[in-house]
Amino acid sequence: IDFSIHIIAIFSESRSVGKPIDIAIEETFLKSGKGILTGGLTTCAAFFALIISSSRGMREVGLVSSSGLLAILIVTFLFLPSLLVLRERRLEKKIAKSKIKTKPVFKDISFKSFGARSKWLSQRHTTTIICAVVVTILLLISAFGISFDHNYMNMEPKGLTSITLQDTILDKFDLSMDYALILIDSVEESREMADKTKNIKSVAIVDDISMYLPSLEEQQKRIPIIQEINQSISTAILKDKLTKAEFDQLLLELKRLEMNIMEIQDMAYIGGQDKVDSKCSEIVGDPDNPQSKNIINEFI
Repeated sequence: IDFSIHIIAIFSESRSVGKPIDIAIEETFLKSGKGILTGGLTTCAAFFALIISSSRGMREVGLVSSSGLLAILIVTFLFLPSLLVLRERRLEKKIAKSKIKTKPVFKDISFKSFGARSKWLSQRHTTTIICAVVVTILLLISAFGISFDHNYMNMEPKGLTSITLQDTILDKFDLSMDYALILIDSVEESREMADKTKNIKSVAIVDDISMYLPSLEEQQKRIPIIQEINQSISTAILKDKLTKAEFDQLLLELKRLEMNIMEIQDMAYIGGQDKVDSKCSEIVGDPDNPQSKNIINEFI
C-alpha cells in the first residue's frame, strides 16, 4: 500500500500542474522509483531475516511477509503505472468529447513544509548520518532484550470470564485447557513421539494409542504379572459370610471406589473427555442431575 501511495501521490502532483501523462509518469519513476525499490527490498530483507527465529510461527511470518512484499513491489512497478495512464487517457477522452464539462481540479499534495525540512537535513548530511547511526546502535542494543511471550492468553482482553476460569483451573488443578493433536502413521511412531513429548516441561498429560497397544517387549514383561494375578484369583478362597470387620472394610473400599470415580469424572469433564465423563456418570450418577442413578451407592 505504501509503495502505491508514493507513485499515485507524485503522479497526481505532476498532473495537477498540467504536465502531460508521459512526462508525469516519467518524473514519478525518476523521483520515487529508487526510493520505493530500496525501501521495498530492505523491508523484504528485514522480514526475511525472521526465518532464523527459534519460533516456527515467526519463521512462517517472515517467509510469507517477505514474499508477499516482493510480489506487491513487482505489481506496483509493472501494473499500477498502466492503470494510472489508462485512467488519465480515459479522462482526457471524456473531456475532449465534452462528456465532462469542467476539468478535474487536483488538490495540492506537495507538502512544501515537509520538503523544506528535508532539504535542511540534506544540507547537513554528516550530522544526519551520525544521528541515524547512533539511533540504530541504540535500537540494536535494545533488540537483545526482546523476548517472546509464549502465553497467547496475554493477548486476550483483561477481565474475560473465560480467561479467569482457565487461570483458576490452572491454579487449582495445575492443568491447562489447551491441547494439541498429532497424527502419526504407525503405533511405534506414536510411542516414540509420546516418549519425546513427555520430556517437555510445558506438557502435563500425554495420551496416545500405544497406551492401549503395548509393544511386544512390554507384553512379555507383563505376562508374568498377569499370570501371578490369575493364580492369586484362582486360588482365592471365597467366603459365604463376612465378619463385621471384613464387611466394614468392604463398605469402606466401595466408598473409596465411589470417590475415586467421582474424581475421575471431574477431571474428565475439565479435560473435555466426554466418553470418560459419560461412563463415570453411568456408575456414580450425573452431578447436575440429582435423580440420576448411582450404582455403587445403591449396592451399598
